[in-house]
Amino acid sequence: MVFEVVIMIGTHPPQKELFSYHINLDQRIRDDHPLRKIREVVDFDFVRAEVAHLYGYNGNESVPPESLLKMMFLLFFDDVSSERELMRIIPERLDYLWFLGYELDDPVWSSGCHRGQPMTLDRFRAVPVAAAAEERKLKVKN
Repeated sequence: MVFEVVIMIGTHPPQKELFSYHINLDQRIRDDHPLRKIREVVDFDFVRAEVAHLYGYNGNESVPPESLLKMMFLLFFDDVSSERELMRIIPERLDYLWFLGYELDDPVWSSGCHRGQPMTLDRFRAVPVAAAAEERKLKVKN
């Protein structure tokens, strides 16, 4: 008997919507936008392998760790006052949606999923995703 092991680590499928508004977020973000440069040179995807061992095999699927790392990055990069505020403005900001790899109709993770203390730099460093990022110093793409 063969059992398939499924890890409950979330993914964000890059598939385009069936019904399109004919809005290409990539074309809406100016060439000299700081997040465009960051997205070009920083590899956020490494974090998935770094934290995979921390995820279970049943339950609800998580927020993709690379998306979580990018959200935490935005929190500090733009000096957003709180996680709750960040979650409120992500759907309104085309540059944030684009940076996170979301389309206009994609559901955005709700801060209600994460209850507890607000994100601070010390807490950011304590999160396994952030610890992996700091250890690798946000690996720059070659």
